[in-house]
Amino acid sequence: MQPSLLVVTAALIALNSARASFPDDAPIVSRERLWIDTVRRGNLTRRVAAYGSVKRAEAIVEVNAAAVQGIMVGQPALVDVHSELLHGKVAGISAGPGGAYTVTVALLDSPAGLADHSPAAVSIQTEQLKDVLLIAGDRRLAPGRTLSLFKLEPDSDYATRVVVRIGKATNRLAEIGSGLVEGDRVITTLVDVPESTGRIRLN
Repeated sequence: MQPSLLVVTAALIALNSARASFPDDAPIVSRERLWIDTVRRGNLTRRVAAYGSVKRAEAIVEVNAAAVQGIMVGQPALVDVHSELLHGKVAGISAGPGGAYTVTVALLDSPAGLADHSPAAVSIQTEQLKDVLLIAGDRRLAPGRTLSLFKLEPDSDYATRVVVRIGKATNRLAEIGSGLVEGDRVITTLVDVPESTGRIRLN
């Protein structure tokens, strides 16, 4: 037998052996309603959104006890007034009635003629993580949660269940604490198969 035929024969034997080790009994799942995202590196910015009004070049907003935990004096903020985006920083935090807190944001670039009591939508930057692993977030990918996701196998229509730990998260992005590496393609939506299913085939 010629050397080239030996190489081809050996490759076919290896391929058939690999296929035999993974019997093709994986449930078939349609890609149609699945969200597949690729793990990448980037920055994760966490914000607290609140609504209030402007008074004397300050934006005054109320936040609940859970949201105020991450807010500190000096944090940067964006203030939307009449569709104009202004920069500011947290100048004060005080307890209010009924468990609410009042947060004062000093405007750094208040335009001339800005009227008191103008409605303001405020976004306070509470944290920024740099150069972390990220995937698109949803309600399942809650901060600190450990769950199983299906990771697509390279160059195939199969996906294997892996255990993933979520670090910090926002409504749009989730930090990967462990279980995935950069470049992994992951199904982030719920796959309707039994929990004992370790491998699926996509069509």
